[in-house]
Amino acid sequence: MDWSAPFFDGWQSVYAALVSALIMYPVLIAAIRLNGKRSVSKMNNFDWIVTVAIGSIIASCIGFDSVTVLDATLAIAVLLLMQRQLTGWMARSTAVESVIVASPTVLLLKGAFQHDAMRCERISEAEILSAIRQSGLSGPEDCYAVVMESNANMSVIAANAAREGGAALSALRTEEG
Repeated sequence: MDWSAPFFDGWQSVYAALVSALIMYPVLIAAIRLNGKRSVSKMNNFDWIVTVAIGSIIASCIGFDSVTVLDATLAIAVLLLMQRQLTGWMARSTAVESVIVASPTVLLLKGAFQHDAMRCERISEAEILSAIRQSGLSGPEDCYAVVMESNANMSVIAANAAREGGAALSALRTEEG
């Protein structure tokens, strides 16, 4: 039994992996630059799925002889074009956006934990308290709301900001009743 086979399969596969990686890296950079900042911003579920798929395509191209650089480049281009088209539709249609992007969820409202929402989002009180501390507030009583955004970040709205009003709070106020 040849113990070196899992570690070294010949210079041809090393060369193929090296060339593929050297080509795919600038292809990826160019594709992301052409697609815009959204590709590398804080991601919603759809953006995350596309990013993971692109990583898998690149890994397959570098690691397997059966996936050529052209195959991988075309697959990445198609995914990014689809993402660009879909995000364009989302920007123009709230109906499309509501199907693709998760809605924000109120986890704490007027100092009271919203346990059903927390269970649904699988968020603990400790995580909410951490977000409150990170925002510079001392506790739930200082908050009007803590909202889990569509990209899974938690936004903390101070009670004094809620008293001052603002357009960003209108959706929360309508959910409240």
